[in-house]
Order: sequence, then C-alpha cells, then structure tokens
Amino acid sequence: TAGAMQDATPVSEHSLPDAIAAVMNQPRYAEYTQWGIYAADRETGEAVYDLNSIQRYVPGSTTKLFPAAAALTSYGPDFRFQTPVYRRGDIVDGALDGDLILVASGDITMGGRDRPDGTLAYGNIDHTDANAVPGVATLTDTDPLAGLDALARQVAEAGITSVRDVIIDARLWDLMAKDDYVLSPIMINDNVVDLTIVPATDGDPASLEVRPVSTFYDITINVQTVATDRPQTVTITSPGPNQIEIQGQIPEGSAPLLQTFQVEDPPAFARTLFIDALVRHGVAIDAPAVGTNPADRLPAGDTYTEANRVALLTSLPFSEVIKVILKVSMNRGADTLVFLLAVKEGQGTFDEGLQ
Repeated sequence: TAGAMQDATPVSEHSLPDAIAAVMNQPRYAEYTQWGIYAADRETGEAVYDLNSIQRYVPGSTTKLFPAAAALTSYGPDFRFQTPVYRRGDIVDGALDGDLILVASGDITMGGRDRPDGTLAYGNIDHTDANAVPGVATLTDTDPLAGLDALARQVAEAGITSVRDVIIDARLWDLMAKDDYVLSPIMINDNVVDLTIVPATDGDPASLEVRPVSTFYDITINVQTVATDRPQTVTITSPGPNQIEIQGQIPEGSAPLLQTFQVEDPPAFARTLFIDALVRHGVAIDAPAVGTNPADRLPAGDTYTEANRVALLTSLPFSEVIKVILKVSMNRGADTLVFLLAVKEGQGTFDEGLQ
C-alpha cells in the first residue's frame, strides 16, 4: 500500500518508479498484500531501493523468473530448438531397411503452439491447469501435432514410403517424475491428453472430444448427463497400461468440461504420435504403433550424420517459449528450463541445472 511504500528505507536519491507504484497502489492489493523490493547497482552492489527486504515471503511462481532469466542468458533470446529425424539403413525403392530416429532436443512446444505470425499461442489459464481449475482453462486454436506432421511430411518428401520402426532418442536427460508430471526432453501437447466432456440432455450419455487424437490410448467414457440442479462429478483413472477411463456425471446445459490426463511415458507417447503422423503422410511402418519406445536399439554415442538426416523441425525463438512459460505460469516448462541449463553446461541432471 502507499503507507507501506512510505516506510521504505530511503536509499540515496532513488525512489520507486511511478509505473511500479501505480500497480502496487491498486485497491485490490490494499487489504491482503505485502510488498518486498530490493534493488541494487549491478556493478557496485550498492542498494538503491529497499522495501521490507529482510521480511520472508513465499515466492510461489515468481521463482520461475530465475530459471527463465538464466536460460535466456545462457541460450540467448534468438536461440531456436532443432529437432532432427535420422534414418538408419539404406533406402531401396522407397523402403527404408531400418529405423527412423527422432532425436529430442528439449523443445517445449514442438510446433504445437506456433501461429502464422511467428508467435506462440496461449490463453489466460492454460490447459495444463485444467484439472486444478475446472471450467476455466481453455485450449489454443493451434494443432498440437503440427510439428510431428511437418517432420512426417519431410520424411515422405525424402522419398521414404515404408520404415521398419520408429525410435525416439530422449537421452538428452533421464526422465524425472516431479509433482504430477514427467519431465522429458520430448514434449508433445505438454505431454497431456486433453479430454473435453460435452453434456447432452438429461438421461443421455455425455460425449467426448480428445486432443491429440492418437492410437496410444484406449479411452472409455461412462459419464451421464443429469438434471441442471445436480452436481458435476467426473473422475479420470487409468485401469491399465495405455488405458484411460472417464466416469461420472455432468449437468445438462453446463459448459463442456476440459480435463487432462498426464502422460506417464512421454517417449512412447511421442513415438506413437509420430508413427500416426507418418502414416497420415503415406509412410507405412512395419512395427506396431503402440508399445514401448525401443530405446535399447539406439546407436551408442552421437553417431548421427548430416547425410542421414531426413527431416528437421526448427522452433520459434526462445524468447517466445519463455513468454508462454511465464504468462501461463507453466510449471513443467519452467522445470524443463532447469534441465536445459544443465545441458548447456554439458551436464544432464536437474540438480546440476539448479547449480
């Protein structure tokens, strides 16, 4: 509040800029908010402004500013992720006698939020928070599979019509479970499945819209539409591998309910989605689309060559990726930045990234 700012420790001739003070003085902050500000000269270390600097605060999502600033400094705002696809084996009459290998680069969006104007799409409340704030989160108007489709199109244009198998090389860092998600160098649709439950009329079953559509999950829904005065209760479980089960009830006339299911094995999920994309572009795959990612068949070390590269996905600038993470307060995106900081230093663990 204004009173709190008047109690700030006067330091030299500096005062709080009017633009910052205008934000802090808004009535909505008056009753419950405490502010703490400490600014110092970067060269001398001398304090130039001090407001409650010794008071302890719960930082919450403002913590994201630290990995975001560090990653921007390390990689640069114009950095672009490069996600290549290599062939292993010879091509004879369009048939690849071997595997296609997509090498994950840590690209957080993989083309799934790209807009024609060179920006990334996001809303006020991101779909990754749909379960935490039901009825508020929204989907973007972009295609979460756009990046994989672009890669599949390039594979087809390279003259490949059939492939023995597809492998995702996700060795940039080891998968790590954190909170309710898995951190992985391959991320498609933020590694969630969007499930939108749409009510019908009282007594009829609700319908379901799934994004992205894939063969990876067998999804069953048993949600009934009930009278308008009945409560909304929807639960999502996984009774077995590659299975999603949705049960409950949703009131007639209510807005469609967006929920998400967290992908437990991102490389296997991405492999199936890439196989689906290849098939859409006329490339047949001999191996089953659904199953574990055959990472045990990956080549040892970095043995990929430019001559064997058949596709490449280039992301929008890193500054756009950072913007999405901070604007929607995307936890998994900020955590991925920590891994990317480790990778930049030739390391690969979360703790090394924190250091």
